[in-house]
Amino acid sequence: MVDFLLVAIVVFFMIFAGVDYYIVLAQHKIAEHIMHYYLERVRIEGYLTSADEAEMISKYASVGMTVEDIQCPRESRGDSRVLRNVLNPDASRINFTVTVKPPWRPLTVGLLIGASAAPDTFRIKVGGSVLSERTNP
Repeated sequence: MVDFLLVAIVVFFMIFAGVDYYIVLAQHKIAEHIMHYYLERVRIEGYLTSADEAEMISKYASVGMTVEDIQCPRESRGDSRVLRNVLNPDASRINFTVTVKPPWRPLTVGLLIGASAAPDTFRIKVGGSVLSERTNP
């Protein structure tokens, strides 16, 4: 009976660890999916418009994530549009990064074996870069 309990504890730990890993992976994929939609909007507009920024924050909030930082040219900060430059494509590059706080902390399964709770500093950071297609301000 003791052998069964020891094996069961290890098996349950491995099952919950897998579920925990899947939750973190799913949160990252959701954050990445939302980011890619707005990255394409930035490519067309030359910057993140105020309306798109508000809509993006709302979409993240609808899945339980809090936007903590957005790195890109933004209309709300008064940044100018990045215009397409056919002579120097690198001058048309727009880097876009979003940092979000997910609703669940990773590795909570460690609490089952007596580990201390993970600090509340875990963040998901997704981003990419595109060349602007905007030709006129």
